[in-house]
Amino acid sequence: MPAAAAASIRATPLARRIAADSGIDLSSIQGTGPGGRILRKDLPEDTGNGLGRQKLSTLRMAIASAMEKSQTIPAAAVHDWTIVDELLKLRRTMNDGLKEKIGLLAFFIKATATALRKFPLLSSIYYPEKREYETHEAPSIGVAVDTEEGLVVPVIHNTDKLSLAGIQAELSRLTERARSRRLSLDEIRGGTFTISNFGSFSGVFGNPMILPPQVAILGVGRIHEMAVVKDGTVAPASVLPLSLVVDHRLIDGVYACKFLAGFMELISQPALFATA
Repeated sequence: MPAAAAASIRATPLARRIAADSGIDLSSIQGTGPGGRILRKDLPEDTGNGLGRQKLSTLRMAIASAMEKSQTIPAAAVHDWTIVDELLKLRRTMNDGLKEKIGLLAFFIKATATALRKFPLLSSIYYPEKREYETHEAPSIGVAVDTEEGLVVPVIHNTDKLSLAGIQAELSRLTERARSRRLSLDEIRGGTFTISNFGSFSGVFGNPMILPPQVAILGVGRIHEMAVVKDGTVAPASVLPLSLVVDHRLIDGVYACKFLAGFMELISQPALFATA
């Protein structure tokens, strides 16, 4: 392929190098990155038996390493759900006329930061080699973001000091930087608690994996309608499924349940925290 034509093809530098080393014609590859950009994962290697084999990307290797460490944690999970009719109503009211709408995830982050004030042990960093931990009274909450290359977890620092609008602005900024692969080290380090909002894609309950050296992660499921009993009467309601996973070396089940109950109270009565 002429050099000028090759240069006009959208591809990452790593993909170009692999293609050059392997004799792969980039013009024959359909890229899966933003704007059709060719990524490393789009370049399968021929194993000689008709099967494609690919190496893990740098990001996927980092994810794999973190998950292997997470698997060594003696984790315990608590699942529950709460009614969020008031939350949905308040969000509609607050977003009326706003140019940048406040997403549900911003409410989840704010409620988490508020609940962690009463249960700061969940905002801890654990050092297994020394059997030591440090608790952060000002939580910095990481949020799992899906990108073309895999999940990354940018961190909103000192979350409890931000308003809902401030959280939304920071969340939008970090999400855009994550998906364009421009996050700095400071933007992915220092998290003390993580939220995985898998319900925005699908799923009701799950067991998200703790991101060490943190000691807890909150999984947020898909909001859906179901029949519930209200004042002795069966009625439809919007419910939010929740999954809290904790490091049982530091966090007892009762403490985890109390935190989850506190979060559920806040998110079901958002006036308790939404204006803070």
